[in-house]
Amino acid sequence: MKPSFVQRRYLLWDTVQPRFLAVNVAHQGVVFLTFAASLFVPLMMKLHNLPLASPEAATIGYQFTVLHDSIWPAFPIALVLIVIHSVFFSHRIAGPLYRFRNVFKALSRGDLTVSTTIRKGDYLQQEAGSLGEMVGELRSKISRIESDCQMLQGTVSELKQKLEGESSKAAQEVLARLEQQAQHLTADVRQFQLQREPKMSSHPNHSALAA
Repeated sequence: MKPSFVQRRYLLWDTVQPRFLAVNVAHQGVVFLTFAASLFVPLMMKLHNLPLASPEAATIGYQFTVLHDSIWPAFPIALVLIVIHSVFFSHRIAGPLYRFRNVFKALSRGDLTVSTTIRKGDYLQQEAGSLGEMVGELRSKISRIESDCQMLQGTVSELKQKLEGESSKAAQEVLARLEQQAQHLTADVRQFQLQREPKMSSHPNHSALAA
């Protein structure tokens, strides 16, 4: 039997990850440019107010050159490191979200056997646990409804046989069980809210206007 390999994609383009990367890179770029401006602008202002031939202007010019040669080459390196770090960091969030979306799609198809577990190092572990509890509760309630339906079908068949045999007392007993099972099934179905309750208006004249 050949081992199955799971391909891990660190860039999930159909999730929130690309937007997160773009915002993070833009934010870090603004921070870096602000830091560079705080170093260069004061020197430029001093250099603007000094004669170019003065010794102080030469010192400031030398400092400006040193900063220029050291800071700007580091900018693309820092940007690449930020992008790499952001990819791995955002994947720990985008991965679980991608997994949750697949779970929701499976639930919409009626598949309650889907697994909600995520990788150990990912974020949103509590959310994954809550989602797993929700799926487990749904699975349990649907299982009870399925069991009640099977019992209801069996009781209906038994009632049909009793009625065909013209046994009124036995038919009444089966009918009583049938009503009880229908009540259980109704109670199980009522656990699901299918419609939102209408909100009551707080306007004092709402009822008068409606009338």
